[in-house]
Amino acid sequence: MDNLVMILRNRVKNIISRYLWKAVKPVLLTFLPYLIIMGLVILILLSIFGAASSQTVEGKEKVKKYVESIKPEAVSKYKQEENFQLPWGIVYAVEEYANGWSKDVDMERVKRITDDLKPEFEYMDYTEKIVRTGFEVDADGNVNPKEEVIYVPVKLLTQVRTYEGIYVFEYQEVTEVKGNESHTYMALKGMEFYEDYSKLDAVIAGEIKTSSYGSYEGEAKTIELSGGKLLWPVPASHTVTSPFGMRFHPVLKTYRMHTGIDIAANAGDEIVAAADGIVRTAGYYGGYGNTVIIDHSDGVSTLYAHCSMVLVKLGQIVKKGQKIALVGSTGISTGPHLHFEVRLNNIPMDPMKALDNLSIASGSTAAGQNIDRRLILETGRAFMKGEQNLDWLIKNR
Repeated sequence: MDNLVMILRNRVKNIISRYLWKAVKPVLLTFLPYLIIMGLVILILLSIFGAASSQTVEGKEKVKKYVESIKPEAVSKYKQEENFQLPWGIVYAVEEYANGWSKDVDMERVKRITDDLKPEFEYMDYTEKIVRTGFEVDADGNVNPKEEVIYVPVKLLTQVRTYEGIYVFEYQEVTEVKGNESHTYMALKGMEFYEDYSKLDAVIAGEIKTSSYGSYEGEAKTIELSGGKLLWPVPASHTVTSPFGMRFHPVLKTYRMHTGIDIAANAGDEIVAAADGIVRTAGYYGGYGNTVIIDHSDGVSTLYAHCSMVLVKLGQIVKKGQKIALVGSTGISTGPHLHFEVRLNNIPMDPMKALDNLSIASGSTAAGQNIDRRLILETGRAFMKGEQNLDWLIKNR
């Protein structure tokens, strides 16, 4: 009985196999060439992405190693420079973007980008004072007071210009007394940050060979520059109450770098653009209060702070002498005035000297909403986090 069941089972298997093969064979013969082609395509893609991934990892490591080897020299009392290492991912993203997302890294470009984007430090010199008091006995046995004074010169970091903005440090002079010794020094009180990507924008523009700041959302605007020297920004007043340089801040009660000049004026007095340009900031700007920042091309920009009212919009083209805001006392301020700054390649310069000596070239330039910067920042952060960014790899292979 068992043998009969086994024989029947084998015959059924043979019948099913024979008829199934007859049914499947034409389908396989029809689609086999396509299956072979698909298999080859998959193998090719795997080899391409595998090679690209290998090259990308190798290039990334070269950039990472180089950028991280350029460490800021810590010469200040509190060694804050150590906190401002340039992120290698930003350098790599700029290089790859400028290089068309090629798998081959141009190390000469990497070195150039690193040098252009590395943080720039500004310092103030300060002398600490240590006083030790006591007594001494002279040859006649008299007890006389004795004082020993020691002076210690130090450097204090006042400002750091980075690819993403400007950091300003605040200090307060204090005197500590312990026993018979007093120590007068500058204590680090705090730090403020002001977002400013003009340093990064300039590098992007230089590396991808554009006339201004890369590619834009929508159509780039053309600005006709009249050129010439900068115009005084407050027609109603020429009184400077606080010059450019280190000062004791009247509100914060700390020593800090004053990166512009303060012009005394009445609330509501008009503020005019110092030159033709495009508005890069129009609104509340931290301690600056209501602020307007205008890009005048050639690396020149001006800042107008503590305004009571801003009369222009982001991206608006303005002409020299055009009313852009009203004097006020918003932000960290003691009363109505205009805080006016002039920057050249993102470096604050004395506005009084700039008004006398700086001249903007005439002609036309392009400006618009920068999308290159956003792409580079997002890609750079992805590199730093070790995230796989396949979008550009797929689109550019």
